Amino acid sequence: MTINVHLRKVDEKRYRLFKSAAAKKNVSLSRAFEEAIGIWTSDSDEISDEKATNDLIYKKMKKQLEKKYPGKYVVIADGKLLGAEDSLEKAWSLSSPYKNALVTKISKRPLRARMFGSSLRIATSERHEL
Repeated sequence: MTINVHLRKVDEKRYRLFKSAAAKKNVSLSRAFEEAIGIWTSDSDEISDEKATNDLIYKKMKKQLEKKYPGKYVVIADGKLLGAEDSLEKAWSLSSPYKNALVTKISKRPLRARMFGSSLRIATSERHEL
C-alpha cells in the first residue's frame, strides 16, 4: 500500500541536495525517501520498546525514588531499578553493560541521559517530564 505525502517547510537547500543525490543514484525521490525512512527507523523499534519500559518504571517509582534517593543518580535498565549512585561516573559504570539504560539524577530538575550502545546523549530541561 502506498500513500501520498505532502511535506511543509522543508529547507530548500537540503531538499535540492536530497533530490540531486537521488538523481545521481538513478533512484526516484519516493524511493530515496523510503530508504531514508528505513535507515532512520532501523534500530528504533527495539530501542523504543526498551525506552518505554524504562520510562514507565521511572514514572511508577518516581515518588519512591525522590524519598529514598534524593541527590543520587539512579539507573534503570531492562525494566528494573539497578541501583543508585552518588556520582554520575559510577552510575554510567553500572549502566554500561546494558544496551539501553535510563540514568537520572533525583532532584527537582533532573539530569536525564540515555545510553544507546556506545553512544551517549544527555538532555537537560526544566520542563522535561516523563
